[in-house]
Amino acid sequence: MTWTGLTADTDTGGQAVDYKVYYDKATNGASWTTLASTTSNLTTYTNTDATLFLTGKNYQFKISAFNDFGEGP
Repeated sequence: MTWTGLTADTDTGGQAVDYKVYYDKATNGASWTTLASTTSNLTTYTNTDATLFLTGKNYQFKISAFNDFGEGP
């Protein structure tokens, strides 16, 4: 998956931004699990674990930006 990242200079006042990728399976967002943390402002994630997601199941994903000041929603 890919997403549009924040621009450090305009969106965060120059503070570098990284991202966390979360997933939730079949709880409609009630139980988020961290899937990955990126560094160096990467805006892509590729799952390589064939056992993590099951065919025929519904999953939700969310991306959250974070930096030295904390994590966003």
